[in-house]
Amino acid sequence: MASVLALFAIANLLSAATPNFSVRLIVRILPAFLHPVYFSLAFVAAASFFPIEQKSKATAYVFTGGTVGMFLGVPFTSFIADQFSLEASFLFSATLNLIALIGLLIWVPSMPVTAKLSYKEQLGVLAKPQLWLNIVTVCLTISAMFAVFSYFAEYLGQITKMSGNLISTMLILFGASGVLGNLQAGRLLNRHVVKTTLLYPAVLALTYLIVFWGGAYLIPMMIIVIVWGFIHTGGFIINQNWLASEASEAPEFANSLFVSFSNLGIAIGTASGGQFLLHMGTHQIIWGGLMFLALAVTLMVAKKKWYGFR
Repeated sequence: MASVLALFAIANLLSAATPNFSVRLIVRILPAFLHPVYFSLAFVAAASFFPIEQKSKATAYVFTGGTVGMFLGVPFTSFIADQFSLEASFLFSATLNLIALIGLLIWVPSMPVTAKLSYKEQLGVLAKPQLWLNIVTVCLTISAMFAVFSYFAEYLGQITKMSGNLISTMLILFGASGVLGNLQAGRLLNRHVVKTTLLYPAVLALTYLIVFWGGAYLIPMMIIVIVWGFIHTGGFIINQNWLASEASEAPEFANSLFVSFSNLGIAIGTASGGQFLLHMGTHQIIWGGLMFLALAVTLMVAKKKWYGFR
């Protein structure tokens, strides 16, 4: 974990130092490649601090940190780039990574591996068809989340007629409510894993329908955005738990699969939402999200029929 954070910092320093676009592109690929490595370890490390029955709470804390970083870090680094320079934003990111590295070395105890899994043993979990059902379901659910959220600003600007400043405020409120959503999702998973997992697509679909019907009304939409953020962000921990439930014998590998297929879902959802926007208009991007949710629910039903739930 420390090595990955150090490489994140180095990549940001190199990004700030080089004026060449091709070189900068290459050094941006390095942290992207290591992103699932760090999170897969962070989930397991956090879980080791809690009793086994509270592992969902540990995962929720990790996702909460990620949520804060995403919804506060991205706007703030963009602000630094606008006010000063792109290089200054990279230096800021490098500084944050160094602070995180120091904190990790000081406060996180040493956790030597007690039983090593070979690559063959880890890859062996991919032979389980029920795991692939979970993987595809997660990919579809994340696609549903980002088919709509990727065009958050466009939707609020074009349909709700919000100003740029108000949209920025809504994005911050979306992220803040998402922090609470993460924590609540962790609590619900600790109490009712199957019910929480099955209800999430239905609740997100209902949220999208409310966004569709209420999108043109300013005040109601401001309230809807807060609820949307709460529900949207809780989906990460629910999906991580869903995927990992079929690969408990290789938890680090399962977590890396979650991050990797989540990124694939983000790419698929964003591309699909873009097609809905391009060919049908901004208001219709909701249907792209609903389409992916319907496919995800279909696979969940198939999983229950063929293998049951764990």
